[in-house]
Amino acid sequence: MEVKRNIRSEQKRKQIVDAAGDLFISNGYFETSMDDIAQRADVSKQTVYAHFGSKDDLFTYCVEHRCAEIEIDRFDFTSAKDAAQQLLTFCLRVSEVMQSAEALYVLRLCISQADSHPQLSKSFYTAGPGRFAQILCDGLSQLALLPQWNIDCPQMAAEQLMVLTKGMVGIRRELGVGGNESDPKRIERVTRAVEMFVNNYRTE
Repeated sequence: MEVKRNIRSEQKRKQIVDAAGDLFISNGYFETSMDDIAQRADVSKQTVYAHFGSKDDLFTYCVEHRCAEIEIDRFDFTSAKDAAQQLLTFCLRVSEVMQSAEALYVLRLCISQADSHPQLSKSFYTAGPGRFAQILCDGLSQLALLPQWNIDCPQMAAEQLMVLTKGMVGIRRELGVGGNESDPKRIERVTRAVEMFVNNYRTE
């Protein structure tokens, strides 16, 4: 009986998170009420508050949950043979995530509410960009041990490659002064960025 109750509780929690995530993106954070979320999730507002104490808590969880669902493969640099290709695959995946409408919305919201809701920005950074950068740093730390690479500071190198991956197109989109980048253009831009990075740090 207890198991069934827990299963139902988890199912309702999932319904709430899915409904809230959809509404935050489609309607905006401030235009979405807990009543709206309860109605979309087909649960009572009391049930929503039983799982999440406030709209801020629910939004923070949604951000962390959505970021955690993004699949980013970790590196396996046991040899230097396919290192450049692994870096390119990683950066293309990160650039794809960065350019999504969902990521752009959350980023703008976090920036606009940084003073009043600093936890939102911290949660987004830790679960998203910060996690990607750490995975990259861990991978570059492996490469730094190989004789074919000269990486004296993996963390700095990781941050450099993250910035190159984002590019000026990312800054323009955040400011709303540039249109969407086509996939072929994105792939070409990121490929050239990775090539420049590899040429700088690889010794042979």
